[in-house]
Amino acid sequence: EERGQHTANSATEEYQLERLVTLIGAETLVGDINNTVLAKYVSKARARKKRNGGLVSNSTVNRETQLLRRVLRHLQNTRDVALRNINWKSHMLREPPPRDPSLSEEDRERLISCAAEHLRPAIQFALQTGLRLSNVIHLDWSQIDFHAHEMTFVIKGGKHHSLPITEDMLVFLANLGPQD
Repeated sequence: EERGQHTANSATEEYQLERLVTLIGAETLVGDINNTVLAKYVSKARARKKRNGGLVSNSTVNRETQLLRRVLRHLQNTRDVALRNINWKSHMLREPPPRDPSLSEEDRERLISCAAEHLRPAIQFALQTGLRLSNVIHLDWSQIDFHAHEMTFVIKGGKHHSLPITEDMLVFLANLGPQD
């Protein structure tokens, strides 16, 4: 709790930890977790059903296994807990390749044509730049440097990110113009 409560996904990690404790067993000591215990956990986790009746994905089981690894390493590094040598890689399940999030030109046109008129410029801008919704919605003209052909954003994690303005974006932004 001392580290996890401050992460962006703390609620997810808390839920995952509850499942880990349930499947490994609340009575299992940290020092007793070894390859056999982990293999049994993975086997039980793979058989677990989701709310819709299907089985949980390999990705879900892997995220929980990775969380357990982080917790154990944290205990080892901060509490001098002696741990067993675990071959973590051997317990990771094969995951499908990531999905391609890109839209076809036909899908782009359909999305824009189905959108409310006042949302179309924001959607077109998001499609041109690949920016997150929050960056598009909170875009301020002060973030755009027309002379340098560059936009600067604060992105997820508080990092600054600069994006070059292409000729198409320049025309689009010039036609949109600053709005009060």
